[in-house]
Parts: sequence; C-alpha cells; structure tokens
Amino acid sequence: MQDPKTYYSQRLKTLQDEKTKVSRKLLGFSMWRLLVFVLLIAVIYFRFGDWRLIGFASIIALFLFIFLVLRFNSLQYQKNKLKALIRLNEMELDVLDRKFSQLPTGSEYEQETHHFARDIDLFGQGSFFQYANRAALKEGREMLSQWLLSNHTDQIKQKQLAVQELRDMPEWRQDFTATASLLQTEVDPGELTRWLQLYKPFLGKRFRIIPLAFSLLSIALILAYFLGQLSGWSIVFWLFAGLGLTGVYLKKINSLAVSASHALNTFQQYHKLIALLESVSFRSELLARKQAIYKQEKESVSQLVRKFADILHAFDQRNNMIFGFLGNGFLLWDLYQTYRIENWIQQYGAKVGAWFDVLSYFDASISLGNFAFNHPGYAFPELSANNIMIAAKDAGHPLLEKAILVTNDFHIGEEEFHIITGANMAGKSTFLRTVSLPVS
Repeated sequence: MQDPKTYYSQRLKTLQDEKTKVSRKLLGFSMWRLLVFVLLIAVIYFRFGDWRLIGFASIIALFLFIFLVLRFNSLQYQKNKLKALIRLNEMELDVLDRKFSQLPTGSEYEQETHHFARDIDLFGQGSFFQYANRAALKEGREMLSQWLLSNHTDQIKQKQLAVQELRDMPEWRQDFTATASLLQTEVDPGELTRWLQLYKPFLGKRFRIIPLAFSLLSIALILAYFLGQLSGWSIVFWLFAGLGLTGVYLKKINSLAVSASHALNTFQQYHKLIALLESVSFRSELLARKQAIYKQEKESVSQLVRKFADILHAFDQRNNMIFGFLGNGFLLWDLYQTYRIENWIQQYGAKVGAWFDVLSYFDASISLGNFAFNHPGYAFPELSANNIMIAAKDAGHPLLEKAILVTNDFHIGEEEFHIITGANMAGKSTFLRTVSLPVS
C-alpha cells in the first residue's frame, strides 16, 4: 500500500517543476506577441504607402497574434490548474499532520434535531466533515453531507468497492478536484437545470431555413450593389427589413439572452469536468452505472455541452453593437442563434440535471476515496448476518494524531449495552465517537 505522505511529497515536487516549465513558456509566448507587434509597426513605418504589403503584413500579424493569444490562454489555464494541484498536495500534507482548520467546516449542514450528528461532531470546526471533505463543488459537498447524515448501509459492499477503486486513482482524483476548483459559475447549476426544463420555445422549425435564405439573399444583394446593379437605398431597405423581422421577436429574444448569458459561463467550464469522467473506465458497479449516464448519447456529453457553450457564445455576440446591428440586418443573427439554442434545449435540456448530478456524485465520492488513500491501515467494515452488532479491533478516532492515539478492541452483541465510566478527560467521549464514526 502506497504511503500517502511520500506520494504527496513526490507529486508536489513534480508539479512544482512542471509549473516552472509552463511559466517559462508563458514568458516566451508573451515575448513572441510583443515581437509580432513590433515587426508590424516596423513594416508600417518603413514601407508606409505600400498598402498592399502593409495589408498582407497586417493579415499575417493578425493570424499570428490570434494563435499566440490562444496558446497563451491554454498555457495560462495549465498554470492555474498546476497551482490548484500544488495547493491540493500541500493541503494533504498538512491534513496528514492534523492541520485542517482552514478547510470548510460544513456547519451549514448541521441539523439541530439530528439523532447523532452533534454527538459525534460530524460538522463544524474540528469535525469529521472538515477533515474528510474534498468536494470542490457546492453540490458535491451537499451530497457528501447527506450521505453522512443518512448513514444507510444498503449496497454497502458496492459502495466499498467504489471507494476502493477511487482510492487507487490518486492522480485522476486530484485532476478532477483541481479542475472543479477552477470553476467559477455565475448561476447555481440547479437553477440552470430548472430553466432548461421549463423553457418554452417560441420559434418554429422554419427558422432553421429562413435565416440561411435571408443571409444568402443579403450576400447576393450586396454583390449586386458592388457590381452597380442596385442602388445603395436597396441595401438600406433590406437592412431595415432584416432588423424589422428580428424586432418582431425582440422582447422574447432579450429575455432569452439574460438566461443564456448566465448559462454560457457554466457550460464553457463544465465540459472539461465531464470530459475527465469520460476519459476513464470504471470497474466497480456503482461508478460504472453513474458513468453510463454519459454513454446514453450518440455523441460524447462533453462535446454536446461544449457545442451548446459555442452556440451561447455566438448568441452573445449580439452585445457588440456594430455586429448586432449588421448581423441582425443582413443575417438574422439573433433568430438563427435562438433557433439553435431552442433546438439544443429540446433535445438535451431535460437531461442536463442528470449530467450535473453525476458530477456531484463523483465529487462527493472522491472525498471518500481520498480518505481511504490517506489511511491505508484502516479496515473496511463487514456487515455480519449473525447477532453481532459491533466488533472492532484496534479502533481509534481518525482525527487524533498517532502519537497520542489510543486504540481499543470493542464488541457489543444484540440486546447488550455497555456503561462507559472513567474520570474527567479520560477519553470517554472520544471512545464513544470512535465507535459511532463509520471508519473503525
């Protein structure tokens, strides 16, 4: 069994070396962008008046600049992810030394009347939740808290196999958690899911063809104008005809734009997390069953989500005043993108909630897999069919350091009860919490 402290220390060094390399590449691409700009200025200065050369140089510079910016942004994301991974491994080393006061306490999940949560310090400062939780998504933390509060033993063997499988995937677990930690969404996924489920389309199927036909006619009219076959007023009339047609649906389009702008950020980011889930194959029944939800579509769910993000991004271009004016006048841009949005929602809108639930499930499960990895000496309890209620050997409280930890054997059968006695500060409460926590 791999020693967790050794693993985290070695991985931390590897990640820091990778971050240094990426930082150097970022600096290099920054210098290349500056060089392209300086060379373009030099061409304009020394060859001023040679507009053909300047135009050609400007086009080349534009393409190079776009390539360098895209590459720079990709490297910047890699660097941010490496930073998140470094923080994770530094945190795990601290947690192994029982330094975890900086982690979320989960106090928002406390229930005044719950029958055991307060007795075993399940939530709050110094709690088991604070020690074990690694969920990066709000929905994942909520799901983990529900599991701890319910304490159900159904499918216990399948759950243990799922935890064991995740335990043996430390790099993938950290990759998922780091990616999830970088998500910065403007709207709650639950609210977004409700919007998709309740949305009522207002454009018919004919708008798949109308904007395309209108755009082709616009191109033909503009070409005819440049060839001297039409007057400028004809183009102006056609422009306002397109704006008028768009204006018929403008109120509903504006309403859609508000919701779409909130959804754009979420879908742009979540496809990365879904792609991580699609990149591996799970053997355990529960994990494979959850992942199978993503395999019900002909196309990968991550690509479907990314396509929707691209559609929302295209629709968002309406906020550029010049493009919005000309695009709607000549291309019926808003109507076409609205049709694409509605078509996607009709096909997949009802499924998005299930897709997000899968992410929450794995986000919560990773906490349990991480806990098992951090405690390779812990046993997975077995449910017995006989009358034994609890039989534990060398049971100790998981939040105590090994230097001060006292373990005990404990056995209690059906219809038996034990009276725990001792002096103040002798460890009675710690012993009772040890028996109660599902980690003996």
